[in-house]
Amino acid sequence: MLALDLNGGEPMSMRNSNVAPGARPPVTPSSSAPGRDSRRHAISGAGYALALTVAVLSACTEDRASAAYDPFGGADTAGGDGAAADPEALTPILTIRSVTLKCGGSCGGDFAARCDDDVAVFCHDGSIVCDDCAATSRTCTAGDGDPKCLRAGEGEEICTGDGCFTRICEPLATWCERGAVHRCDDTGQFEEVNECQLGLDCRDAQCLPAQPYAVILFDTSDSMNWMPNDDDPPPGIIDYPACDDPNAPQTRIGIAKAAFSKLFSDPRYQGFAFALMRFPQILDAGAKARCMAGSYLPENTVTGHSGVFTTGAWFDAALHEVLVVPFPNDATGNQKVLASWLDFNEEIDIDDTVCTAHADCPGGLCTAPGGQGKCRYLLDPELRAALGATPLGTTLFYAGEYFRKFVVREGQPCQLDADCLTTTQFCVEGRCHDPNRFCRRRSVVVFSDGADTASLQPFYDPVVQARRLRAGLSCATESDCGRGFGCDDGTCQKLEGGCGVSASCDRSTSKFAKATELGSDRLRDANGDPFEVTVHVVDVSGSFGTWGDNRGMSEYGGGLFVSPELASPDTLFEGLRGVIDWKDADFCDD
Repeated sequence: MLALDLNGGEPMSMRNSNVAPGARPPVTPSSSAPGRDSRRHAISGAGYALALTVAVLSACTEDRASAAYDPFGGADTAGGDGAAADPEALTPILTIRSVTLKCGGSCGGDFAARCDDDVAVFCHDGSIVCDDCAATSRTCTAGDGDPKCLRAGEGEEICTGDGCFTRICEPLATWCERGAVHRCDDTGQFEEVNECQLGLDCRDAQCLPAQPYAVILFDTSDSMNWMPNDDDPPPGIIDYPACDDPNAPQTRIGIAKAAFSKLFSDPRYQGFAFALMRFPQILDAGAKARCMAGSYLPENTVTGHSGVFTTGAWFDAALHEVLVVPFPNDATGNQKVLASWLDFNEEIDIDDTVCTAHADCPGGLCTAPGGQGKCRYLLDPELRAALGATPLGTTLFYAGEYFRKFVVREGQPCQLDADCLTTTQFCVEGRCHDPNRFCRRRSVVVFSDGADTASLQPFYDPVVQARRLRAGLSCATESDCGRGFGCDDGTCQKLEGGCGVSASCDRSTSKFAKATELGSDRLRDANGDPFEVTVHVVDVSGSFGTWGDNRGMSEYGGGLFVSPELASPDTLFEGLRGVIDWKDADFCDD
């Protein structure tokens, strides 16, 4: 097993891609069949064209072959821990872009200077140079010679009666550059720089409140296919792929998808960064897509899961099985991709390619591995409640690891801003840095209709994981715990209010010596500094009442517990707003 480096030294082979998990990666349309090939990756053009563009599966072989060249000194993470890998795991949704571009590597005989979206890639003294145009709000421009980073108006020769000069920017233009507002003067010769104060990000050329980050952890267990306050599916299920009425949904998952779709598109929340997680699922290679599971098979853990307290290469490779939409990494956002998972539509293409293994179908699956099958591709994904259990605690653990490894990248090595994987972190002197590292709200919103039924290890108890994300588990002194928690008999406990829920009291005092020994009992960045993730719970169990179990998550996660009506998407939406609008006490610490 590839060991986890809790000081941030884990291998960096992941980055945001413009390919939705499970969708076929972009291909060059064939002149003989332009419709089919362009349609297969239509979802990748649906608005999640991040600055970090890269070929996904088609480049995996190349990436592994070049693993010896890794400017960060990391190892290849494409494999697991000896377990049979889910073929979908070969399609990463996160990759470090400078590694993909081989910045700093040898140019080689077939190297060609080019603009790779917002990066100017050229050769200098035998080495590949990557100029990060986006970091200075410039555009990569190709022409004679090497590509250059230029912004509007830059390089124009202006002559007046007083002589000639070269503009450095468009007169009176404003833009954001690494957390500061830049403004060009009225001649285009000078630029003014105004640093945003602590607690403010630069967005749309303005200093605005630091962008909050919220992972929506969506219950995709079988009971989500039932009607509210009932343990049966609705009569007269609508045919696949909708499996519900999009205009008047009857199932719990249908109502929830409509409500969250409304949340993600609401202009009042455009200043938020959202990511979407589900319980572990993999694509079903052989079965015909059907209601209610669609093209998915449920799992209680991700592929290759091994070890109780740590995550290694298996987690990086299988993250897509729980994380379906990562946080956005450029100004275009991820709203369209979020919408594509909630639109009551799912499309599949089975082509004429004969396959005997999943590897024969780049980005897809073989319908009969080991035999004579056809390649199957998922064109438009959908959030489905497959016939599975409720691994709340384990999935909450995965959410914390996503934050720790791929969201809070403070101190991680980098060459490009894009290596830092979010729009609020920048590559400064070779390390990722967030100017509002201590002023940024981070949360997991757990949306569920029931209690945990599948997280068997005590470490994965939802209450334990909520406490780990918010305050930490073990302590020697109060300073070892998060805000609002003190040290009681070696464990971090709430300073006020006590346990509050009898069902979770005993579980909240559990000790995990091995986790403490490994340093995995609290979330920390690459510099070793702890950070907090608040856990909110939206419980829609209704008359079935799992409040006691799930309320413990919110209490020890430092967040809110709400139990809104599931009568309609509108009533659920209003309940969700209370959680999203919630603001913690000022916790900025410079």
